Amino acid sequence: MPYRRPPAVQARFDAQRAAIVEAGLGLLPEHGYACRTTAAGAERLVFRRAFHVVLAERIAAGVRSGELPPQDAGLTASALVAAGAEALTGPLIREAGPGTVPALLTFALRALGVPDAVHP
Repeated sequence: MPYRRPPAVQARFDAQRAAIVEAGLGLLPEHGYACRTTAAGAERLVFRRAFHVVLAERIAAGVRSGELPPQDAGLTASALVAAGAEALTGPLIREAGPGTVPALLTFALRALGVPDAVHP
């Protein structure tokens, strides 16, 4: 079953995004496009928070069901979002190849505590 955000969560995300866009637009007249990096960074943060929420909920469910070992779901979700973003788009990434996503998946499973995660 696909994850569907509750209306209250979606409303909060929409309000955060609107506030960030409004703040960015407010900076344009005073600072011009020099502030675009701040606005872009804020936009990325909105999306990272959305991924964090979904991951934290799924990790917590896995812990409750016994599929994952006990852990701080919020902290693990934060670490996985950051690791994924850095591995796929960060300044340290070499050219991504066909093995990049499977290797990242293995890393994520190991980070979650899956004992039989193997690198393809």
